[in-house]
Parts: sequence; structure tokens; C-alpha cells
Amino acid sequence: MSSLVESVGFLLEEPERDTQEDDGKLASDLEEDQSLSPQERLEKLEEKEQKKQTKRRKIVQESRQVLDGLFDAVIGAMRPGDPAVTIDRRGVTLRAQRVWGDQFGGQVVQTGNGSFHVPSRAALFGDYTPHNVAIKLTQFHLNPFTWGRGEYQTRSSVMELSLLQNDIPVAFNNLTEDFNITIPGGFGNDSATTTITFPAPGNQSSSYHLLKLNNTAEGFLVTITPLNTSVVYGVWGRYGGRPDDQNYNMSMETYILPEQCALMKTLSGDDDAEKTEATMFISGEDHPADYYIKVHVLGTVTECDIEEGADKKESPINDVYAYRIQWARLSCVYWSETQEDWRTDGCTINKQPTIASTICHCNHLTAFGTDFVTPPHRLDFRALNYSGLRDNVAIVSTIIVALCLYSFTLALIKIAERVGKRKLHHAVMLDDLQNGYRYRLLIWTGAARHAGTESTVAFKLLGDAANSDVRVVNIAEKVFTQGSQVTLIFSAAEQLGNVEQLQLMHDSSGEGSRASWHVERAAVQDLTTGKLSYFFCGEWLAADRGDGQVVKTFPVASEEDLRSFGFLFPASLRSNLAEEHLFLSIAIMPEDSIFTRSQRLGCCLSLLLMSMVSSAMWLRDEIKTQVVQAVSLGPFSFTLNGVYTGIMASLTCLPVIGAIILLFQYSRPSNKGNPRVRDVEMGVSAEAPTQQGPAKGLPHWCKYVAWVLVVLSALGSAVFTVLYSLEWGKDKSERWLSMYFLAFLADIFVMQPGKILLLTIVTCFVGKTQAVKKIFKKKWGPALIKSSMVSSQRETGFNCDVFRMRRKMERLSMRSLANIKQARMRQRRDRRFGETVWDIAWFCCFLLLVLSIVNEYHNTTEGFYQTLSTTNTFLQSVDDVNDHLTFWSWLNDTALQSFYPETSYNDDKPRWFERGFTADMQTVLVYPPSLIQGRVKQELCAVPVTMQHSLGECSPGYGEHAKETGAFEEGWKRARNTSTMESAAPGWIHLPSGYPSLPIYGVTTHYWGDGFGLHLGKSADEMRSILADLKANRWIDKRTRVIFLEAMLYNGNVDLFTSLTVVFEFSETAGVFSRHHVQTFRLHQRPGTIGYIYVLMEIIYVIILLYTLWREATKARAAGLAYLKGAWNIVEIFNFFVAFTVIALYGFKISYSSRALAAIKEGKGVLHVSAKTLQ
Repeated sequence: MSSLVESVGFLLEEPERDTQEDDGKLASDLEEDQSLSPQERLEKLEEKEQKKQTKRRKIVQESRQVLDGLFDAVIGAMRPGDPAVTIDRRGVTLRAQRVWGDQFGGQVVQTGNGSFHVPSRAALFGDYTPHNVAIKLTQFHLNPFTWGRGEYQTRSSVMELSLLQNDIPVAFNNLTEDFNITIPGGFGNDSATTTITFPAPGNQSSSYHLLKLNNTAEGFLVTITPLNTSVVYGVWGRYGGRPDDQNYNMSMETYILPEQCALMKTLSGDDDAEKTEATMFISGEDHPADYYIKVHVLGTVTECDIEEGADKKESPINDVYAYRIQWARLSCVYWSETQEDWRTDGCTINKQPTIASTICHCNHLTAFGTDFVTPPHRLDFRALNYSGLRDNVAIVSTIIVALCLYSFTLALIKIAERVGKRKLHHAVMLDDLQNGYRYRLLIWTGAARHAGTESTVAFKLLGDAANSDVRVVNIAEKVFTQGSQVTLIFSAAEQLGNVEQLQLMHDSSGEGSRASWHVERAAVQDLTTGKLSYFFCGEWLAADRGDGQVVKTFPVASEEDLRSFGFLFPASLRSNLAEEHLFLSIAIMPEDSIFTRSQRLGCCLSLLLMSMVSSAMWLRDEIKTQVVQAVSLGPFSFTLNGVYTGIMASLTCLPVIGAIILLFQYSRPSNKGNPRVRDVEMGVSAEAPTQQGPAKGLPHWCKYVAWVLVVLSALGSAVFTVLYSLEWGKDKSERWLSMYFLAFLADIFVMQPGKILLLTIVTCFVGKTQAVKKIFKKKWGPALIKSSMVSSQRETGFNCDVFRMRRKMERLSMRSLANIKQARMRQRRDRRFGETVWDIAWFCCFLLLVLSIVNEYHNTTEGFYQTLSTTNTFLQSVDDVNDHLTFWSWLNDTALQSFYPETSYNDDKPRWFERGFTADMQTVLVYPPSLIQGRVKQELCAVPVTMQHSLGECSPGYGEHAKETGAFEEGWKRARNTSTMESAAPGWIHLPSGYPSLPIYGVTTHYWGDGFGLHLGKSADEMRSILADLKANRWIDKRTRVIFLEAMLYNGNVDLFTSLTVVFEFSETAGVFSRHHVQTFRLHQRPGTIGYIYVLMEIIYVIILLYTLWREATKARAAGLAYLKGAWNIVEIFNFFVAFTVIALYGFKISYSSRALAAIKEGKGVLHVSAKTLQ
């Protein structure tokens, strides 16, 4: 019997050893076999695992049957009350015993180190008392049920108890009393260990550990051991939350006494004095629960009065406080025969387990075991750890520098606003406005260096109804400063009508460079009618600059002048840069803007920090990001993923930054400007000011809301950017920071100016009226300045100095009127020059766009190399074919190995990722290659009698009248009935051409692609079989005149299709002539970033073409038939015809390409698809 049990143990161990050896050998073989893909390797491993588990299941089943038979033999010869029989051999223990029924219940059935404590007889049998009870206890030292795939796996001995009532097996389920099962632990079960350290001194330092519990059948055995002497560690535990001094489910202390103190305690008989470790068992609950363990440094040991200095020498860790935590998850599981899995239903774990054994309480009987798992160490990350900031000093320093730079710049702005503030917008009243017609003259001084003047300025307006007098701006203040706008208010006795000319002059009375004056532009408004007249100046009034004239006359700008691109573009660009560029506008913002420099600086800080955190949010790992193709522009390169990241980061920042800017721009100032100027212009006295309408814009307190948003967005972004850097680590953070600043600088100096440039161009074409109003916008001065003439008239009535100054200016005015024609000619020349420059620039950009699009479709470099590779791979030794035997040899050797290679470059089997490729390892077959034969009819000619002894049959040449059609049986036996024709094998029935209008050229003649065709299969074996069958049935004979070998290839690396057609012409007498056609083409848009860019270019081209057509149509409608008399207009019509013809051809190409791709994907008609129909 013992040998039988030993044999069972050997059988259970043998598959385990074989499995380990087979697994290692199989894994090694599969790893070396590169012809299998990872998916195929996985499938083979799964197949092997299933076979192994099936074998294991069969062995376990047979072994249990052997043990059952052995138990029946032993128990059959045993009387109740006889001693138990125990057989223990080779890891299997079998115990058999028979007891009287009235004595059964409450006893312990035990093997060497495992046992079952049986419930009472009443709990098992109720009121019934059996005559006798047979007990069968089986213990497997190794788990035999290894095919379970659930959450739990047994890593201990397996204990199985069976009870037979009067030799009849009894099943027990849901008993009122439990079986108490002691299960020995498995060999090699060790707890997981982790060391936790605190920097010294570690007083009041804490750490937390989180344990996950699922049910009452499992629990955690945890041991905490101090690694320092004389340090007390407090340990608390709690379900569902962090423990503290008031809320906990468990509390204990642990420490290691110094050697001297421990010896004293031992000698005194105090066994509890040294608590060298804290061991606890945390059992699960009825529902999943979290259990938190807190370890806290309480301080040093106060017993024995031993000084701390002596203790430190004995501590294994001198510079830190540390402890070691060991933990393991224990579970009580049973084997479910129905589900073939280890489960925990109906079992609970005892609260006093050890690594060596576990006590389980279960209310049923089956095979029991314990699960031993050391799960990953779980830490609670609720509290942030900032120790990694030292490794991320780059990002932290960048944020600190940005904040310091903001503070320094803000201080400089505030100092400059208080100390050196200039008033650039002034309003001057030249008379007492007693005359009936009031006018407003606005003069803009240029922004060039020394553009302002301190000389006395005068002007004169010339209208079609009357002229004004020469008016002298005689004031003490120096208002014509660099970049200033001066509003001159005066009245005239007569209405001037339409103002046609403006004279400006000065007396050069300023000192040095302050005597010259550069006037940029001017505007005159008749306050009675509201009519505005504009003047383009842009000249120096100086004796030492320009043409040396200090008095000049400027003609009024016509409607055409105002709408010309040459004027609108530069003026609007300067205005938009000063107002819209967030960073540049801090230095050159308009002086009258309510969006102040300090507010703009705050927006810049918020934008900088928010763009940092947005970039970090949308940053993608390079390994996880598929980059198809990068576009390089000089030293810069970008991909579609990078563009996407930048767009998403910008969209993330946009709502907050936009809200801040809008709140700043449209909030009303707290102190409105002096309305006195507007009241004077309207003729209202200071004592009776005009009634102000309701104020426009947002309330003033919205500015404070904007400042709150600036502070919150800046600080919040800074904090989260630092947190992202802590997650990334030093290397990734520094790489991201360098890339971010390159992108940010590119945005400031390239993207923002580019957006402003585009906005300016659109405005100049679409919103010309608004652009003109913005350029000549009236800016209110802070106060009204009165000319000295007004004061002198009110005080004395006449001033000789003022009179002499006026007379001097009148003489200067008379000399300037002779130059008006030159001024008009110069104005027209400047306008035409600006328009010509713009037309040239526009044409160059359009030509560059067209050339870029053309280059995409005529870039033949990739196609050339693809054609060359196809020729070198598939057309080897094609010229060696000179008869039908060499043709079959070429097909079986060269063609077959080119289409379906059976060896790689080193004569091994192709690796798994090389399967499916042709011999060049870059292209794949779109569909199987095909053969098409053209042959001639029989008996079309007769052999002369004199030649019949040498020629048995006459074979005519190929032609439309001579070519064979119809259906044949194998061996070229003509099919005689319809059923035979319908069932004819491929290659023996005539098929029409798929491209009847496009011939295929050979050496001797051309062909139309029809004939007897068939596919050559989808693998090397299939192609080899088809070729052997064709050769055996004499598919090539004397009437064969031409054979086409066709294949369609695709190279996914460059997204190119290649059509391969090889023509073999068989002459009437002997010999074979070969010719090949290789054509490479693209069926759809180029993939990746560059493809999307070219699509965008094509869309822009169509938009420009439609706009140009609309402009020319408008011009032709206005000119009528005279439009056709212009030679360049005829050229424009021809250009439109060519452009729309190209677009139509492009549309046909897209349509045919889509149909061809659909046919390829669906596999329809692929036998007769050729390059000629796809291009």
C-alpha cells in the first residue's frame, strides 16, 4: 500500500517537473523562431498550456481514483474503534479510520502538521445517529489543482476530508458549526519587506501604509520592527480612514532597548520590558475595506536612565530613524469542483495565523488550502512630498525669475508713469470761436527721431468755396512733440466748402534739431456739416532735411488714395503692432489707451505661466506618439502632433487670457477725461456744459476682477507646473523647459507678428472704412490750451508781434502754392508705387504657392527609386527566357521567389514581420499576380505540299482576326456545351480586357489585354501548384503568341503603388521576345503632416483663384467690351481657363483613384486593374 501511495506522489510530481522543462524549452524555441509573430507565439503558448492542464487534470483524476480504491480496501477491513491507518509517502498522506456513530463529533482528525476539528454530531447529522462513520483524510503537500485561473491560488498544502455514513458518502453544506481546519503553509513563503526612514531627528514624524481587504476569508499579517535602539515607535490601525490619537481600532508600541538596559530588565524578571517588534493580524470584513496603519516616532526610551550618546553607537543607522515593515496576505480558499476554481465562499480566517500555518473556519467540506500573497507596497499619497524640488531646480528657478522680472518691470513702469509722463495729445483753441463756421484740424507728428518741433507753426486751408486765413499756433506749450497728435480748434467767417489743400509751415525758430518738423498725416473736419477731409503728408518741414522747405502744400486724399493698399497697410500695421502685440505694446502702446502698461504686463505674466502649465498638460510621451513625418524649415522642424499640442495648449489658455484682456480693455476708467474740449467745439460755455449720455463699457470694478484673475492664474499655473515637473523627473523637465521656451519665443517673434500681419492684410481688403477711421481716430487731450491770440484780443484788441508773425507766415504761404502740382504728382507716384510693390509681392506669394503644389505632384525621387527597386527585384534574368521551357523555369524560380519569398537574406525562414512582403522586403502584393495568354485560332492557314514533310502545322501571326476566344477544357479541348463553358477552369476561358482603349505594347506589335487569364494564388505553395497544373496540361503550345504577367505592388513606406507588366511574345517559328512596363504612382493624398499641409495649400489656392475671378469679373462688368481690348486681360482669361481645366482634371483623378482604391479593397475586378486605369 505504501508503494502505491508513493507511486501516486511520483505521478503528481512528474508532470510538474516535465512542465517546467517543457515551458523553458518551448519559450526558448518560440523566442528563437522569428518566423512566428508575437500573436502566433502567444497562441502556441496558450495551446501548450491547455494541453498541459488537460494532462494534469487527467493525472489528478486518476490519482484520486487510485487513492479512493486504496481507501476502500483499507476501510473495508477495518472495524469501528480500530486504530487509524496513516500512509505518508512522497508528499501524499492518506488517513483512514472508522468510529462508532454515537462517539463521533467534536474530535480532531490529524495528520503530521495539519488537522480538521470536526463539529458536533448534532450539527452534522441532527437527531439521527449513524451506526458508524468512516473518515478519509487526504493531504497533498503540493497543490494538485493547478488549472484554476481565478483571483486566488493555493500556495500551501491541500487538506481534503470525506465522511462516510454507513459506507455512504455524505455532503455537508451551510452547517451551523464550522470545521476548524489547520493548514500547513507552503515551502518558501516569505513576507514582503520594506524599510521606511525618517531624517534625524525624527521626533513627531509619521508614515502611513494602506492595505486593501476584500472579504472575511482573507487578512494581512503585518510585523513592524524598529531599526534604532532607544527609539519608541507608536503603531495605530484603523478601518476606513487614517488613525489618530482618538480614532483607532488598534494601538501598540515597539522599541529596542540598549543592551545594558535589556540585560537589567531580563535579570529583574521583567519579560515585557523589551518590545522588539509589533505583530498584528488584520482580518477582512463582509465588504471590501481599506485599512490604514500609522507608524509614529514618539521619542526616546526613558527607562534605565541611559544617556542617548551611548545608544547611538549601538544603532545600526546613525543618521536616520528607521523601521522595517513585513506584510503578507493570507486567505482561506477551497476547491470548487463545479467551477474548477479556488474560492472563499463560506470560509473565514482565524485571527491568530502564522507564516507556517493558517486556521480556517468553513461550513462545508471539500479540498481546502491557503493563499499566500505579498502584494505591492501601497503608500498613501495624500500628503505631497517636496523632496524632489532639489532635482527640478530648473523649472522652479524659471518661475521665480519670471516673478522677479515681473516685479522689477512693474516697478520701472510705475516710476516712469509718475516721473516722466508725457502728454502726447493736446487740444488748442486758436480764437474765441465767435465766427459762424467752426473747424477742427488734427495733425499727427511723426515717430522718427527729432520729428517734433519747438518752432512756431502755422497753417492755411484752401477750399472750393473759400480759403481760410493763415492761422498761427502761437502758444507757450510745446505741443508738436515726437509721436503727438494736436487738435486745433478755430472758426472762419465763411464756409470753406470742400477742403482741397492744406498748407503747413513754421518759422524755424526752434533751437538746433528742434527747428525741424516731420508731419505724418492730418485731417480736417467741418464741425457744422461733420465732413472729414484727409491728408497724406509724410514729409519733413526743415531747412536741413528733405528738400529744405519749411512750408509745404498737401492735396486732399481722394477716396482711391484712402483705400489704396500702399497707404492702409503700413499705417494699419503700425497701429496694430502697438495695440495688439501683447509684449511689444508694453513699450509702444498708444498713449490714450485705457489698457495700461502695468495691466498689459500682468497679462504677459499670466500668459507665460498659463502657457507653461497648458503645455505640460498636453505634453505627450514620444514613445506613445506616432510621428508620421516632420516638416523642416531651416533649423526648425515640426510635426502634426507638435502643432496639435500647441493648438490645444493655446485653446486651453485662451478663455482665461481673453477674459482678463477684455476686462482690462472695456472697463471704464475711474477719472474720465475733461469734457471741456468737446463742449467748446460744440459751442457750449463752461457754465453750461453738455449733457453727458450714459457711460459705455464695463464698470470700473471689473479691473479689480481682472487683477484677481491675473494673480490666481499665475500662482495656480506656477504650482501645477512644479507638480508636473515632480512627476516627470529632472531630465524630462529640463528637455520640456528648453522646448517650451523655443516655442514661446517663436510665438512672440514669429506667430504673434504673423497673426497681426494677416489681420492687417484682411482689414485692408475687407474693412477699409474702419481702417481709415482707426488711423485718423480723434484722441481727446487732457485739457484745452488757448492761443495767445485769444488772450491778446480779449485784453488789448491788437498785438503787433502776432500781426508780424501772421504776415510772415502769409508770405511763406504764397511761395508754397506753386508746388501743388509736384505734390499731386508725388502723391500719385507714391500710390502707384505702393500698389505695384503689393502686386509684385502678391504675385510672388501666389507663384510660390503654385510651385509648391506642383512640386508635390512632380517630385519623382521616391517614384524613381521605387521603380528601380521593382526592376532589380522582379525582372532578374527575364531576358534569358527564349522558349516555353525557360519561361516555366523563370516563373517557378525567379517570379515565384520574388512574389512569395521562402527564405530571407541569410537563407533562413522569413521572420514573422517579413511575411507578406515581396523579395525586396518593402512592397506587398495588392492582389495575387496573374497570367493572361493571347493565342491564335487553328487552321487559318495551310502548309504548302512541298513543306509538309518538315512542318506539320501552320501557325499564323497574332491579330484581331486571328485571336482565339471562347471556353476550353484543360488541354485546349473546346467546350461543346453551356454547362462545360460555365464550369471551365481559370485560365481556359477567354476574358475581355479591363482597359480596351489602352493598348499594351510588346516588341513586335501591340495588344489590348484580353485573353485567357487566371490568378497565381496567394502563397508560394498555391502558386507552385497552379504553375505545375498549367504546365502538365500544356497551357503553352504552338498557338500561344503572347503572355502577360501582371502584378500590383504597394510600398507603405512611401505610399506608392507600382504596376508591373511583363510581356512575353512567342513568335510563329521559335524564340521569345520580352518587354516590361513598370509604372509607379500615388492614388491618394500623401500621409502625415506634409499631406495635410499640401491639402491646406490646395484650399488656399482655390480661395485665391475664386477671389481673383470675382475681382476680374467686377472689373470686366465695369469696363464692358472695352475689357477685351487689353492684352493682359486676355492673358488673365486664358489663365483662368487653364486653372479651372487643371482643377477639373484633378477632380477626375481623385474620382478614379477613389474608385480604384474601392475596387482594390473589395477585391472586385482585380485581374484587369492596371496602372493605365489608375493614373
